[in-house]
Amino acid sequence: MLNLTIRPGDYLAIGDEIRVVILGGSKNNVKVMVDAPKCLEVVRGSVLEREAGVSEDREGLRTFYPEKPLSPKEIRRLIASQTK
Repeated sequence: MLNLTIRPGDYLAIGDEIRVVILGGSKNNVKVMVDAPKCLEVVRGSVLEREAGVSEDREGLRTFYPEKPLSPKEIRRLIASQTK
């Protein structure tokens, strides 16, 4: 597992198609944006753990609806609005 210290406005690239943008936050909360293709599910870990407790069948977890990916221009606009 990779452990990083990262500043608001920076992002992580995972492959060519996934970006995780750090928007900022406080000591106990961090705001992030995930820009990924629609074919990939992006789900909060606590939701997966809760669902796994109900059903061990991973196909039962396919009830999440990905949002439209953000363009690089939209990402820059959101970052600028968070860092002001």
